[in-house]
Amino acid sequence: NALGTLRKESDVNFLYLGVYDKDTGSLVYICDPDTDPETACFTGEWEIVEKDELAKFTGWDGKGKLHDIGTTERHGYMCTSGYPVGDETDDLHVFVLADVTIGGVFSGIWRLTLQYAVVVIGVTYILGRRLNRRLKRTLVDPLQSIGDAAVAYVHDKNQGITDAEHFSSLKIHTGDEIEHLSIIMSDMENSIREHEEEVIRLTAENERAHTELDLAARIQMNMLHTLFPPFPDRDDFDIYASMD
Repeated sequence: NALGTLRKESDVNFLYLGVYDKDTGSLVYICDPDTDPETACFTGEWEIVEKDELAKFTGWDGKGKLHDIGTTERHGYMCTSGYPVGDETDDLHVFVLADVTIGGVFSGIWRLTLQYAVVVIGVTYILGRRLNRRLKRTLVDPLQSIGDAAVAYVHDKNQGITDAEHFSSLKIHTGDEIEHLSIIMSDMENSIREHEEEVIRLTAENERAHTELDLAARIQMNMLHTLFPPFPDRDDFDIYASMD
């Protein structure tokens, strides 16, 4: 049970209890928590190991990390690491052994890459959604409202409506160039309105002045004689009147 729990919580492919036999140069399996009959090593099974591996494990002095990298007929290229079980007086070299195969390494890399990709995609999606909402709130919607106000402004001008406030009624508080643009458009609208009012006032004054001048000119023209010649029976002189 302890080996099974440890195997589930680790990244090793195989975790088992084994004995190295110097006389036969083999590894004898004692306990294997693996429940898969195709990969499990049953008690009493054994396999020949390389001389370097046998020497490393049987002659380990307790210093450094105990591991060996080699090839096996069953699992191919793999790394075996272990720790001895028992005290120094034991003649048997019993170890808790863990194997990591090259396939397991690639499988772990693939799982890690997949998890990393999922995390990156998830984070990118979340950041994209937040960025999209922020752009919509701070850029798209304000520009759309300014555009709608411009369309309404032109429409009202064509209809002769001059008292409507389009840009001044916008509530844009983005704190950037968009807000500055809305303020400029509002000032422009107010300036144009004041200019139009001034033009209307000056036009009315000019029309009143022209009317008064025209009336004065007619009065002055009426003071002049308009029937010529005034004395048809006299031909010794001519009379004509004009005014500039």
